[in-house]
Amino acid sequence: MLRQCLRRQLTEVAAFRNLLAPSESRFHRTFPQQGSDCEDRVIDLQSDEEYKRRIHDAQALNQLAVIDFTAKWCGPCKVFAPMYQKLSKMHSDVAFLKVDIDSEKLQETSLEHGIAAVPTIVVMKDGKSVARVQGADGGAVLDAIMRYKPSTTAD
Repeated sequence: MLRQCLRRQLTEVAAFRNLLAPSESRFHRTFPQQGSDCEDRVIDLQSDEEYKRRIHDAQALNQLAVIDFTAKWCGPCKVFAPMYQKLSKMHSDVAFLKVDIDSEKLQETSLEHGIAAVPTIVVMKDGKSVARVQGADGGAVLDAIMRYKPSTTAD
């Protein structure tokens, strides 16, 4: 069972890396269709209190929490959004959260993480930040997820 899970994850990693590789038309890349029937799993946070609750819930479930700090006006954030959604579909045992840095109700959360650029993705395990990626680098985010994701969970 574990071997099948690892084989599937390696296949997903390879498919995601191919997505990021240069192609004939960098504007017309398509995402792998595997898991495309899944619903969007990214939770758009509305308040600092909700952020704390979601991090606590992820910690209680022994899940990673991946937080995308973004802004509506940010071009690279818009480019990264489909990759982030795909990652959320590929890793159903990881909590994927989104924080709008311009929201007044999320200022404490943005300050707590020292967000100075967007997109910034923070990976948290056991309630602590274990990885940080600045920029729309889906490959680096995937690497962080694979590195810190508990190996006992089957996805």
